[in-house]
Amino acid sequence: MCGFSGEISFVNSVCRKRLEKSAAAIRYRGPDAEGYWYSENQHIGLAHRRLSIIDLSAAAHQPMLDRDDTLVIVFNGEIYNFQLIKRKLLERGYTFQTDSDTEVILKSYREWGFECLTHLEGMFSFVIIDLISSLAFMARDRAGEKPFYFFHNTDTFIFSSELKGVLAFDQVNRVIDPTSFTHLLKNGFTPADKSLVTGVSKLPPAHAAKLNILTGELSTWRYWHLPQLQSVVAENEHELKLQLTNLMQQAVTKQLVADVPLGILLSGGLDSSLITAFASKELSSVKTFTVTFPSYSGYDE
Repeated sequence: MCGFSGEISFVNSVCRKRLEKSAAAIRYRGPDAEGYWYSENQHIGLAHRRLSIIDLSAAAHQPMLDRDDTLVIVFNGEIYNFQLIKRKLLERGYTFQTDSDTEVILKSYREWGFECLTHLEGMFSFVIIDLISSLAFMARDRAGEKPFYFFHNTDTFIFSSELKGVLAFDQVNRVIDPTSFTHLLKNGFTPADKSLVTGVSKLPPAHAAKLNILTGELSTWRYWHLPQLQSVVAENEHELKLQLTNLMQQAVTKQLVADVPLGILLSGGLDSSLITAFASKELSSVKTFTVTFPSYSGYDE
């Protein structure tokens, strides 16, 4: 799962104790490693908690720096097509120090800039500090599977994988946002760009942002839109079923790349059963798990 936190101060040095407190608040997201990075002027601090999935070595720990130390990344998620992107970058003369998807994002940004997002397939949220361009580039995956919370004012920009990570900083007041609270009670979730706390926002799904780390100017944009639905004339129902089967098989296969054992949680529904069926075509054995609640049998899966 992984998790990260960070602060970019426009006026003062960042407080290391607050950053460490934020990382501690989300430590369960990444029990395998903890890392910190601070800029030379101490105005930027990054923290990362790692759950190792791809490239289990210490070389793949985060925050990760590019070879010339001008790019730094913290990343939560998985890039399913990272091996394909890596091959393209190798053909363009890039070299790699790890087998991780994290480094692939860094090199992709160096090669394509913001357009690197058009190459990434997966679930992700990340922040790249570009010291040459004096900017922070951040993005969230198309479906918003991986979270990204931030607090921004004239003095600072604070961010984390969870709301509690942002609340660990003293600059953030713990005041309930009434609009978001009403939305939560009515719909069961908060708006895509807001949180339950006044002043703390979420980067919406399929959005990216850039922050001038000198002036604090922030701009966001949507980098992907859901394709428009097209009517399909089912002249050959069998062919359509084959296409759907192939698409589902590809989607599952891409998510089976890992350097740790894989497992599937069976919920008793069709979706997890289908995923298991497709996964079993790629793997010789698939470990499955179910959850039971002895005192609450109605919730058993």
